[in-house]
This record gives sequence, structure tokens and C-alpha cells, in this order.
Amino acid sequence: MQLFKSKDKGYVVTIISNNNKQEVQVKAKNKNSAKEMVINVLLKCDLFGINSLDDIKLECRRIRREV
Repeated sequence: MQLFKSKDKGYVVTIISNNNKQEVQVKAKNKNSAKEMVINVLLKCDLFGINSLDDIKLECRRIRREV
């Protein structure tokens, strides 16, 4: 029996390429899964035109609730 359910947390993944910087907001269990979600979309979708991860850099940070 599981007492606590792990909730997805909000993360901001920043995609950095040549001179562009784009932020994407995702819900995930941890930073690694947030980055993996963005990587899968970038590599599998032809719309973005990214063939390898050598062209981009990813940074990830958690969204914290302001008090």
C-alpha cells in the first residue's frame, strides 16, 4: 500500500541554440524526466529540424511556489 502519491512538479526547460533561447514549461516527476520529454519531442518531430543533441543545450529548473 502506498501512503503518499508522488505528484508531478512543474519544471521549466530552457532550449539554447545558436542565438535563440526558448523556455518550455512541463510537468514531470524529476528533472531528468522533464529533459527527456523535451528531447523526445525535439528529435521525433520534423517541424523543429533538429537531428542531434549536438546542436542544442538544455537547462532545467523547478518552478517553486511563491509565498
